Amino acid sequence: MNPHQRMLCAILFMTITGVAIAQIEPDPDVLGIYFDLNGTVYEQYTAAPFQIVTAYALVTRPSDPIGISGWEAGVIVDGPAVVPHWSLAAGMDVDLTDTGFQVVIGTGAECLPSAQAVLLATWTGFVMSPTDQILFTVTALPGSGSFGGRPGYTSGSDPSIQIPLESSSGYPFTYCAGINSSFIEPGPTYRMLVEITASNGLQTDYNNMLGFNDWSVDGLGSEDDPAEPRPDSDYLRLTFPHPEWDDPAGPDYDIDLRDYYWYFTSAKTWNFRVETDHTDLPVTLVFHSLYIYGNPDNQRLVNLASGEQVVFDAYEEIYEFMPEPSGVNFFEFTAGLPDGPTGVDPVAASPDLTARPNPFNPQTDLFFTSPKAGTATIRIHDVLGRLVTTLQAGDLPAGAQGRVTWRGRDDAGREVASGTYFAALAVDGRCVGEIRKLSLVR
Repeated sequence: MNPHQRMLCAILFMTITGVAIAQIEPDPDVLGIYFDLNGTVYEQYTAAPFQIVTAYALVTRPSDPIGISGWEAGVIVDGPAVVPHWSLAAGMDVDLTDTGFQVVIGTGAECLPSAQAVLLATWTGFVMSPTDQILFTVTALPGSGSFGGRPGYTSGSDPSIQIPLESSSGYPFTYCAGINSSFIEPGPTYRMLVEITASNGLQTDYNNMLGFNDWSVDGLGSEDDPAEPRPDSDYLRLTFPHPEWDDPAGPDYDIDLRDYYWYFTSAKTWNFRVETDHTDLPVTLVFHSLYIYGNPDNQRLVNLASGEQVVFDAYEEIYEFMPEPSGVNFFEFTAGLPDGPTGVDPVAASPDLTARPNPFNPQTDLFFTSPKAGTATIRIHDVLGRLVTTLQAGDLPAGAQGRVTWRGRDDAGREVASGTYFAALAVDGRCVGEIRKLSLVR
């Protein structure tokens, strides 16, 4: 036994000090994380380095008199736990993610019997230091809408009866339990997550997520998850390309999380790519949105190949497209508005944005009609969706004709390489109208 293993064994006998205790949740059908099996201890403090902590996922006061025949939920654990592990009270987890559970148990005598607090799962992990904070958040199962965007369980007597669960924090995506962290009056966490699933009937790509929170960064961060390499054949893959990060793990990511921003007055954009070698099959994208303390007023998807724009205003949205002959499609997803929560202008996709000549070398003129009064700009993106440059067209009245020239250079004045680019018209920072494909041939 090496010294590190001896330390682990010795620490198992250390005690944990400091708890926050409340009465068991009075409302029925509440899911929370607790540090006791009665559902009363929701804060825990460690006293020594590398100390083991045990937490429990409990449903308090289930309304079904028989019990729980199956359940689903997500639990996000934020913080530097070492060797974290979940174990189920009963049943089998058939969910593919490591942040969610979809547990099959059984009816009648096989179900989890009803009680004041029903144990669903147990979490154990080591805490390196008494100053390390670990926070637990109860969510819906990623990608599932079975319980109206909440966790839930099915009746022990009739599995067709679905019972949604509330979080013990009272807010979606708000911390409900913590280690070495006090939040007796929990405040809302600033977070938005959008899970994207791509499917063509033969393959399905899960676990793709974009969003923001108040502890991530706009560049490469610990929560940005690198993607596996693309297979040589028979594939459907959705990734967020970031070659500018120079990550040794690769340029493509399954998860792209950003720093928090005030989405009522600003916007952030994510670019993602969908690749497939089954170009004869339509691809369906399912956007499953979870908002935390607020809802970005506008979520907009732009298909950069076709210029089609879709505005999202529901909890779950579906978009279908046919792949390009190359099998590679690029999309732009924007959340928030740069000029206030007034919604998206009802401007139809317009053919008024034109480029002449196109293809071009070394420059092209872009002509457009401004759909409303404001400051007009033309944004040039590359095939990865990255912003190459922004061309200023000035302040224009509604219906005015505008013209700008792009000389094939980026914002730093450097010549860009031959290839395909995309031009988008924006007025007062808001994208309007159609996306135009440009071909630069040097």
